[in-house]
Amino acid sequence: MEQLRKDQVKVKSEETKEAEQKKDTNLEFIDDVIEQIEKKFGPGSATTLESDKIFSHVPGYISTQCTALDWAIGREGVPLGRLTEISGTEATSKTALGIHILAECQKQGGVAILIDTEHAFDPPWARKLGLDTRHL
Repeated sequence: MEQLRKDQVKVKSEETKEAEQKKDTNLEFIDDVIEQIEKKFGPGSATTLESDKIFSHVPGYISTQCTALDWAIGREGVPLGRLTEISGTEATSKTALGIHILAECQKQGGVAILIDTEHAFDPPWARKLGLDTRHL
């Protein structure tokens, strides 16, 4: 393994400082550009990808009530503020999964919406799984 000499370390340290200063300058420039655009076109008309104002920002998740499934999809559940489609072959518990997610949404104080494309929704069964069908 190559060892760095003191003069090489000093050069790398100076390069790092310069790079950090450039990043700070770039951030200031970006903030100025956003401010100018918002003055001309209104608030929210420009933002950075890190902002929570953009549409791709996910404010939270709703658990599927199945830890293994949440782990498998790599999230804490399904994203809030998004349309989630559950698809699969017949008799693979798509409806049960959907009902569990809708019930969890209601428990968190959210508004749950079901689009039943199979025309097979069973309200008594959904209530047994914890869904408040009066508020669906």
